[in-house]
Amino acid sequence: LRGAFIGSLSAPGAPGVTFRLVDGEGATGNELVRVRGNRLLVASAIDYETTPSFTVRIRGTDKAGTSAESVLTILVGNVKEKPTISLPASFAATEDTPTALVFPGRPFAVDDAPSSTLLTVTLRVGKGTIRAATADGVSVAGTAKARTFTGTLAALEDYFTDLRGRIEYVPAPNDAGTRVLTVTVAERFQGVVLSVTARSCIVIAAVDDAPVLHAPTSFTVVEDVKGRLAWPVGAFADVDSRFLTLNLEVDAGEISAVSAAGVVVGGDARHRTFSGSPAALSAFAHFGRIGYVTEPDGTGPRTLAATLTDGVNAVRSEIPIMVTPVEDRPLVAAAGTIVTGAGGAIGHPELVSACNARDADGDQVRFRVERVTGGTLEVWRGTGWTAVRPSLPPLWGAVPAAWATVIGPDTLLRWKADPTAAKGSITLRGWDGKRSSAAACALAVVDH
Repeated sequence: LRGAFIGSLSAPGAPGVTFRLVDGEGATGNELVRVRGNRLLVASAIDYETTPSFTVRIRGTDKAGTSAESVLTILVGNVKEKPTISLPASFAATEDTPTALVFPGRPFAVDDAPSSTLLTVTLRVGKGTIRAATADGVSVAGTAKARTFTGTLAALEDYFTDLRGRIEYVPAPNDAGTRVLTVTVAERFQGVVLSVTARSCIVIAAVDDAPVLHAPTSFTVVEDVKGRLAWPVGAFADVDSRFLTLNLEVDAGEISAVSAAGVVVGGDARHRTFSGSPAALSAFAHFGRIGYVTEPDGTGPRTLAATLTDGVNAVRSEIPIMVTPVEDRPLVAAAGTIVTGAGGAIGHPELVSACNARDADGDQVRFRVERVTGGTLEVWRGTGWTAVRPSLPPLWGAVPAAWATVIGPDTLLRWKADPTAAKGSITLRGWDGKRSSAAACALAVVDH
């Protein structure tokens, strides 16, 4: 140690002598010591491994100016050296990806011990984990955050510098930035543990994480009725993005929404976009701000394609929209013309064509008579012809009265014109077996 005492200088029988270092033969280590009075002290650190001994030349001068010189040999005592560590400034890692920690060069050394010296190396991290397996003379133990490696100096150097990467660092989920790696090397010598610690950095490069889309199994709406597409709580999330865009596209029908609550709505009825923070989008969708209505009379299942993107990565889900059918009213034209057949015959197919009668549900359209003018409409009752008794217009969707004549494919009709009338007409209302048409069809009758 610098300033440590080596010994006292003296000149027996000659008091008052002063001492100093001089050049000359035997002055091989004068720079390693200094003289203070009659004390010889260490001037700089002395390494036993390179300088086990050295000599100095000292001159003593008395009060009369008489001097004499002497060469002293100084033996250096050996002190056990601590291990040394040589680390790179940093290791490179990637977010969410196990990364090999390959140490360059000779990471560990013990200057005064052979390569067979047994050492224990400990790697510590505050965040993330370290994993490795016992192999090639190195025993691995410890914990995921303080992993220990025990073996000879030679085995440890081979293990830590192996290009196959025997040691892996696993970052914490979604972690990025700089993390500290603490390395400690310990050697047990004569019952005493000599250790040294050094630190390096693990620089974790960030990777954009894909957003998370929690889609429902399906949506259900009612035919021709605007329904709300209510999503689960927290349907949209992203650990590293503050802004997301949800794209919703349907193969039929219309999506509707209005910008509100931090969400900007764009696109058109078949393709809507919703932009905002994950929390804003989730709340917007959960509270039913997104509407959907089928195309007119659409009853088949529809597909809603949902794509969630953060601008870099995207996830997609296809969600069925189940449609609950509603019984549709039959439709008829407001007016038309019917030409009677031989003997004034009128058939059901001719009535369907003349009234342009149709039913969205595919049901057969039949008719009941609400008004007859300029003649008589008769129906065959099996034993004879009977005049059709008109019925009153029904209540909304009401079933015809029990006595009302319902004209179907098997109904035989004939028309008897009133000679005194200028023209004849029949007013019919469509009936599909469940509901009546909202409007009636006035047919002008033209005799054959």
